[in-house]
This record gives sequence, structure tokens and C-alpha cells, in this order.
Amino acid sequence: MLHLPWFIDKSLSQLRNVKIFLTIHDLLPLRFPNLFSYSNRESFLRNLRSINDKIWIHCVSNSTRNDVLELLKKKVNPDRVFVVPLAASNHFRRIVNRSVLEEIKGKYGIPSNAQYLLSICTLEPRKNLVSALRAFSIVAQKKDHIKFLLVGTKGWHYKKIFKLVQDLGIGNDVIFTGYVLDEDLPALYSAAMCFVYPSYYEGFGLPPLEAMSCGVPVVVSNRASLPEVVGNAGLYVDPDDVEGIAKSITRILNNDCLRKELSEKAMKRASLFSWEKTVRDIIAMYRLSRS
Repeated sequence: MLHLPWFIDKSLSQLRNVKIFLTIHDLLPLRFPNLFSYSNRESFLRNLRSINDKIWIHCVSNSTRNDVLELLKKKVNPDRVFVVPLAASNHFRRIVNRSVLEEIKGKYGIPSNAQYLLSICTLEPRKNLVSALRAFSIVAQKKDHIKFLLVGTKGWHYKKIFKLVQDLGIGNDVIFTGYVLDEDLPALYSAAMCFVYPSYYEGFGLPPLEAMSCGVPVVVSNRASLPEVVGNAGLYVDPDDVEGIAKSITRILNNDCLRKELSEKAMKRASLFSWEKTVRDIIAMYRLSRS
């Protein structure tokens, strides 16, 4: 038996007497090819050649499974396509120690008297930072001492994001951290007022789940897998509705009761996901393949 976390070389998929399991996180380059460079699209299409109806496929969400059955229907056996969700790592827990939270704000250049919104993602088109930044510019006009912390490495077309920040006149209020150590993330989440994630498409969406594990209210896109992950524990937005995103953020910033309610719901919802459960369900998939 061989379980691979991503697409495989075609020669491996043709091994005899070896049961192949493949994890598929998403089929985004097929669903939204315009969000990827030509080379990335071509590389993805080459990887798809490894798939055949003998392979057992682990999808990380029902949304991904639906895409697999629709977009790869001639290549897969539906009876061998299973859903097992992912989970946030155990160290993502709410931090309430004020000195720790103030220290992390200082480390990343956030003034002690400022509140901040947070988004964690690669700086690339599919994450829809354009809508997030336009919404933030609306919020910042009405709210003093508010910052937007963008955590993530530079991706395809990242320069357009930097230019938009300058064009919107919010350069002093947006902080790009680049890569952040994993050990700093729980405190960065916990100190945030709101996690903003209007992504166009997610195979699962770990960052919102990590934020929820830390008790942070989330504003997320109503697309793809995000409703599966967030459930009733966040505010949903149309990713192209900039005004709607701004209104949802403002609701959280201005309403202590709502923020507290969403925080409690977020932690309760996040507790439904665990790597222990993921492992059990993966093992159950292995056993089913033997029957």
C-alpha cells in the first residue's frame, strides 16, 4: 500500500500489486485556470495523468470530492473517492496572557494602542486580497487605530497587491510580515480582532480553522469548502462584494457581544476537527479498501 499526499508520477500509478491512495486537496487550476500562471497550469495537468480508476482518492472536503467527480469523472471510480477533513494542529489555542499578546504586536510592528485585522495566505490572486484590502480601506476611513496584518509569502502577481495598497492610500495601515514562524501564529491569531478570508476557492481552508481554534471571529467567503469548515461560527460574504465584506468586519469591530458570541462558537466548532479523528478516518478508509 502506498499513500501519497499529492499527485504522483505516472509510473508509480501503474505499479502492480500495490494499492495506491492519493490525497487531493483541490482542483483549483481546473476550476479557475485564470488564477494561475501558464507553467503552473501545465504542471498541474501533467500531474493529472497519474490518476486512474484503480486509485483510491482521499479528498479533504465534500467540495473537493464534488469537483473530483465532476472534473475527473472519466478518470476516477466514484466508489473509491472518500472525504476525510483535515484539522488544525494542537498548538493553535487561544492565548489570553496580555504580556504575550503585546509582545507579539511589538514584534510585528503593530502599535500597542492599535487593533488589527488578520489574514494569512500566500499573496496571490486566488486568495482575493484585492477585495479584502478594498474593504479594509472602507473600514479604516471610519475606524481609528486599525491595522491590517497580512501574513504570507509572495506569490504570483504579488506586486499588484503592493500597488493596490499604495493606490488606496492605506500604506501606513497595512503591515506585510512575509513568512512568520509557526510558533508565533497562535499569538498573532489571538491578538487579532477579526480574521478576514474572502478567498475565491479553498479545498479545505486551514487558516480560518486555525483562527477559530484561537477564538478569533472570522469573515470568510461563502464559496467552495469554507462553509463546511466554518459552519455557523462565522460571518459569510460574497468574495466580490467589497461593501458587504466591510460591513461584516465593522459589525465585529463595533459589537462586543457579537465578537464574544462568534469567538465562543468558533472554538466550539474548531473542536469538532482533530488530527486524531482524521487518522482514525483514514485508517477506516484503508480497511474499507480491503473488504
